[in-house]
Amino acid sequence: MRIASCPKEIWDAKAFQCGFCLAGTVLCTVASSNMDDADLATAQAGNLCRCTGYQNIVAAGTALRNADRDDDS
Repeated sequence: MRIASCPKEIWDAKAFQCGFCLAGTVLCTVASSNMDDADLATAQAGNLCRCTGYQNIVAAGTALRNADRDDDS
């Protein structure tokens, strides 16, 4: 997984607003790229998102995981 792709997926999923959680969200999403959605949500528990909740963050992780699989094909 390329870390450079992660901010785009997070942006496209509207997974942040203020940026408070962005660094931790990006690193956690990249580190947990092989997890399913439930495990990704659990892994994100250490990141405090003050704006959007976690649904869009998990959606961004799912999109990133799917994009990574497409690149491997």
